[in-house]
Amino acid sequence: MRDISGVKNLINGLTRPNVSTCSQVFSTGSTELDDHLGGGFRREAVHEIFAADTRQTQSAEGFALGLALRSQPNNLVWVMQTRAFSEAGVPYGPGVEDWGLQTRSLVLVTVRDAAHLLSAGEEALASGAADAVLLSAWGDSPAFTLTASRRLAMAASRGRSTGFFVRAAAQPAP
Repeated sequence: MRDISGVKNLINGLTRPNVSTCSQVFSTGSTELDDHLGGGFRREAVHEIFAADTRQTQSAEGFALGLALRSQPNNLVWVMQTRAFSEAGVPYGPGVEDWGLQTRSLVLVTVRDAAHLLSAGEEALASGAADAVLLSAWGDSPAFTLTASRRLAMAASRGRSTGFFVRAAAQPAP
């Protein structure tokens, strides 16, 4: 396991093409859903996905990964809370490649708690090196506040990254 400076160096070593010509939204692949969302999901924003109980965790993770890949990332940073990693399992490299993402373009980070998840996610989003950042949290935490959400949103805007925040065994709350 690396410390945060090692993770920062790894993320900053990613290469990223000029994204200034990208649309501000990306399609879900469903016209009906895209119309409801005003054209699709916004880039340079953070989208939250909730799995209400543990049985829905893999579905929520797969949905978030699918959305991340629909945004056509060259580089994906996936930050997993240790509990989520233990309960839901680790991404399978050949399976991720079957979905269209090269494992050399994937940085997988595990952190011990919600505060570290938010910190690593904010760093990855703001870095400018990651096109998409997937955060996998487990359970409710007092660290998940409106301030934390705003910090992630601002980091996504600064870094021109799109974030997907999966919360398993948690309830949506402002």
